[in-house]
Amino acid sequence: MTLPAPLKDRALWHPRYWGMWLGILLLWGIAWLPVGWRMRLGAWLGRQMMLRNAKRRRIVAINLGLAFPELDEAGREALARQSFERAGQSLLDLGYLWLRSRKALEKRWRVHGLEHLEA
Repeated sequence: MTLPAPLKDRALWHPRYWGMWLGILLLWGIAWLPVGWRMRLGAWLGRQMMLRNAKRRRIVAINLGLAFPELDEAGREALARQSFERAGQSLLDLGYLWLRSRKALEKRWRVHGLEHLEA
């Protein structure tokens, strides 16, 4: 078996990229988890992103205040939390989409209305 062209580049094996490779390996392992586990882990990851990134949390709060002035503070906070949770879940789902086989994807999802995708 030959390696794909990008992996033949010896520069990618330099120690400065080891963190990236570790992240890909971790994402690959998470892609094999059952959906429920992956969703809970993604929601937890999103909450961690919310707790640890005050700047992004402020930006989301301002945007939600502008977009939904009718919501009270608790409603906007709940919406912000859900938004961060979905972002974490989406990140882990990308690993599933990138690293699993086409057969695994076809087993899980069906496309209805193919004409909409082709348009």
